[in-house]
Amino acid sequence: MRKSIMCIVLSWFLLVPVLSGEVWTEENPRDIIEAYRVWKLTEALDLSEDQMPVFFARLRKVEERSADFKLEQRKALGKIAQLLDKKEADEDDLARALARYEELKREHREEAARLRSEAVSLLNVRQRCQHAVFEERFRSELREMISRVREMRAEERGRFGEPRVPGGFGERNGGGRPGGSGKRGR
Repeated sequence: MRKSIMCIVLSWFLLVPVLSGEVWTEENPRDIIEAYRVWKLTEALDLSEDQMPVFFARLRKVEERSADFKLEQRKALGKIAQLLDKKEADEDDLARALARYEELKREHREEAARLRSEAVSLLNVRQRCQHAVFEERFRSELREMISRVREMRAEERGRFGEPRVPGGFGERNGGGRPGGSGKRGR
């Protein structure tokens, strides 16, 4: 019974993005990473049959709200960029746009913390400790994996005669770097 519930929960995390029109490609590894995270988290927490569906439903809610907030934040940042592109942008308009962007970031942090707290509240003390350790270790593992992938890509480019440029993904056109415009030579 426990394995069947775990399969249902994992299927939910794997199929929802596909059914919503998202496609798993090399350019969209987030879904694969999230499925792997759910699988490892399920193992680490040793959730009961009652806890599993509720816990993961709440975690899914965190992810959905984060995606909503990120979309709103991108729109707010786009508004700021649009205002900055004007030669004589009004300072008051810029201040309002920046305040809105910062408000969205604050709201996102607060709601994400609240929703995570609700999910973790379903866990007993041992599971909460396991969750805290898991989250930190998983982040560390993920950073290491990304670093290895970047190194492998750099080696492949070097082997096939493409220029080696430090910085990881998107370096051929300047993308992938904080503050990068995606354009080279500026």
